[in-house]
Formats: sequence, structure tokens, C-alpha cells
Amino acid sequence: MKNKTTLLAVATLATLALANNAKADAQDSPVSSQEAHTALVTNSEGNITTETKQPTEIAKEGTEITVKNPDVTLTYPEGHGIYAKMQVNYHVDFPDELPIKENDTVEMKLPEVMEFPTSYSFDVTNPEGKVVGNAVADSSLGKVTTTFNNYFESHPLNKQMNLELTTRWTDAVKPDTKFEISLDGTVIPITVDKEVAEQDGERVLSKWGNQSMTDPTVIDWTIQLNYGNLWSNQVLTDFQLLDKLGPDQVLIEDSIRAEYVTSVTPWVSAGDAMDQLKDLKTNPYGFEFKIANLNKLIYVHYKSKLLKAEKDSFNPTNHVEATWTKGTSSNQGFDAKVKLINGKGDASGENKPEPTFEIPKESPKVDIPEFKGGIPGIPEVREKPEWNGGVVPNEAPVLDLPELHIPEEPVKPHEDPKTPPVTPEDKTKVPSESPKVDPKKEEVKVENKGEVSHEEQVETYKAPMLPQTGSEAGVALSVLGLTVLSLTVVLKKKEIPEHDILYKELVREYNNQGVKFPLTLKILRI
Repeated sequence: MKNKTTLLAVATLATLALANNAKADAQDSPVSSQEAHTALVTNSEGNITTETKQPTEIAKEGTEITVKNPDVTLTYPEGHGIYAKMQVNYHVDFPDELPIKENDTVEMKLPEVMEFPTSYSFDVTNPEGKVVGNAVADSSLGKVTTTFNNYFESHPLNKQMNLELTTRWTDAVKPDTKFEISLDGTVIPITVDKEVAEQDGERVLSKWGNQSMTDPTVIDWTIQLNYGNLWSNQVLTDFQLLDKLGPDQVLIEDSIRAEYVTSVTPWVSAGDAMDQLKDLKTNPYGFEFKIANLNKLIYVHYKSKLLKAEKDSFNPTNHVEATWTKGTSSNQGFDAKVKLINGKGDASGENKPEPTFEIPKESPKVDIPEFKGGIPGIPEVREKPEWNGGVVPNEAPVLDLPELHIPEEPVKPHEDPKTPPVTPEDKTKVPSESPKVDPKKEEVKVENKGEVSHEEQVETYKAPMLPQTGSEAGVALSVLGLTVLSLTVVLKKKEIPEHDILYKELVREYNNQGVKFPLTLKILRI
């Protein structure tokens, strides 16, 4: 009884556990909390340090998957300056019990001091190059959202995802300061280096570009003119500039503007300088202008539009050329190339192992045993059980029939000595036609004395005519004969020896009527 109670309790607990799991899955409650781990962080000196992080917690509500304390790493491919871009490496391992279905999403939000240089999207692929989902980095919201397809429904084990995102600091960050940022709970210490302006009293021409924050297919270009004026009061006369756009892009009309700059670190703008651009000519593929006396630092800004989506475009390159006179004539050309911002993403999972069946290359050879008769499981020689009675015996019983003795010639005894006995010769003498005699009634008395004397003469009664076939007399005689035979059989069964007397009396009656004794009755008697 105790064992039964224990089993019942275990079964109840197991049922409740399954119900709770099903409920949790239906309600998309938290499913995992990973152990604490460390993050790799590159400091201002370029050294990689480790920071202890809190355990990663993953929850799901509806179609939204929330990751708290993800594994995040920052790298600085362009240095630690205030204007340098950074790369965020985002990694998360999803537990096997977390179902990821089609249209489920994962979000990562940037802190306020970071931003995406532009909005962009990219595919997240598996190691075979098949698309697992799509990631969208929204510069206006400061977050990246990854939407999955049905890949993880068929690959639910060992699920993981990696994202590589390009970011930069906002204007809220001050150079040469130390602070901390939090990426969805993961805290990372940050140090931004002090921006130092390069001193070059002879620099004349520079150019660079960036993707627009609002439209990744729009490139913001900047041309720097007479940078040396900040350090040497450089003056350029008869200045002419020609800008040529590269392939797969066109100039956005009315996007050209110019401004005076008095400091680059910190940045200080001194107002509009469009009045300095003389003879401005534009076309879809570039523009040109002249400045009679370039005696200040001027920044010229304009925009170009990519003819294809950023993910389908090559990094655009624009060429700028300038000529001037500074004592002597000089010229300079410069190619500016923009590296399009695009993220990278990969994800993977494994399917549940399926049972494998090995198919032999050749069919197995089976030795067929020689048939020697018989049925397996049944003995060749079977003993017949002894029957001790019952409703249906194994064999029908064999009955002994009594022997029936019939004399060769039946003789009927008669009391009248005047009637001679019937001899075989008399039987053969049958008249062709019986005489017509009136029938007379005669009472016949039969006395059974147990013995019959063949020497006694018996009077034979000859019938005047034969009975008509089908007549009442014939039918009566037949019935009489059958009745006598039936009585004979009964008497025989009762072992009465006088059964032959009745048969002989019937024969005598047929003879008296002059009718031939029927063969049927003889057979029946036998």
C-alpha cells in the first residue's frame, strides 16, 4: 500500500510539472538564467581587460524575446577619439527549452551616449549561408531588432546568435573623460581620448563622407579648403575646384552649402560662406566653382544619392581636384571613399537527432533447412485418446445384427386335410385366364402350435380373379403386407421365433387370391 501511495504522489507531481511547463510555454514566461561570465573590453591604451558580468537572463512574452545582461564586447577599429566609430559585438546563447518561432524578435538598445551613424539592415545567416532572420538598426530609436524566420523551429538545440554593429559617440560625450555604459544590463567602462588637431600650415585640400542618419542611401560629403590657414594664415588666389561623383550615384540638387570654420577642436562654425563660391555650376554627376581670394578655412557640404540599396552598392568614391596660385601655381587631387555602414549577423542551431537505420549493401544469406515433413510444434506420432463416453464418440459403434433364417419355400399349415399341399410343379401351372367364380367369404383360423408339419396336406384356395392394379383390394393387400412385415421386424427384435408364421400366412393369402407375391415384400422380409 505504501508503494502505491508513493507512486501516486510521484505521478501527480510529474503531471503538475508538465502542466506548469505547458503553461509557462503558453504564457512565454522567463525560461533561462545563465551563469555569470566575463566580457572583453579594450581600454584607451589598447589593452584588453575583463569585466565580470551578471548572469544572462532570457524571457519571452508573446513574440518578443528579452535578453538581460547579454555578452557584449566593444572594439575600436578607428581609435578612441570622439569622432571615431566603434563596433559592438553582441552574442547570446538561447536555451534549448526556449521556443523560437517565426516572427519572434530580439531587441538590443543602445545607451544614450551611443548612436547608429545611420539606419541600416542586414541578413542574419547560418554557417551554410541560409537566412535565419533579418536585423534592422534604427538610428532614430537607437535600437536593433532581429526578426527570425522558422529556422529555429527545426533547429531547436544549441541556438546562438552574433551581431556586429557599427556605432559612434553622440555630442553628449566629452573628450578625455571616463564613464560607464550599460548595454541591456551589461556594464562596460569607457574612456574617450582627447581630440588633438593636427597642425599643418600647408594643407589645402581634404575630403570625406558619411552615410546620412536618416537615409543610408544618402551620402553626406564634406570638402575641407585651406586647412593651413588655421596655423599659417595661408592665402590662395585664383582658386578653382572641380568635384566628380563616382558611378552608381547622383548629386542631390540644392544640397550644396558652405560655412566658415574657426576651430576644429573644439568645432566652431563662423557662419555661411556661400557668397564665396563664384560661378557655381552643377550637373547630376558633379559641380564646380571659383574663389578669387581664399583666405579662410571653408567647409563645403553636399549630398549624393545611391542608385541602389546600400547593401547592393559598392563603397562610393568621389574625386575632387583643385588648382590655385600661392606664389606659384599649384594643383592637388584627392579621392574620397566612404565605407558603407552595414552590420553582420550569424546564427546557428541544431536539429534533434533522428534514429539512423543502416541498410546493408547486400541482402543477408539465410540457410533454408531441409524439409523432412511434419509441422513444427506438433509431434509426428500422435496418440489417440481413449474415449470414455460422451455425446460424440471418436468412432461410431459397430452393432451386431441378428441373423435372419428364411426357408427356401414357405409352407402355410392348414387344418383341412383334404387340401393337398402346394408343390413346385403346381406353381408353374398358371392358367392363362382365371375362371370367373363368384367370390366367397371364408373364415380362416390360424393356430400357432410352434411347429409346422410339411407332410400335412393344405387345401389351396384359388381366387376367381386377380385384383385390379390400384383397386381397393390391391391397396389393402399391400397395406396388409407392410403391416405384417413391420410386425415381423418387431417380433424379431423381441426375439419371437414365430415371425416366419406371419410371413407364410401372407404368402398363402396371396396364393389363395391367385396373385403373384410381390418381390418388394420378399426384400423387406430379408
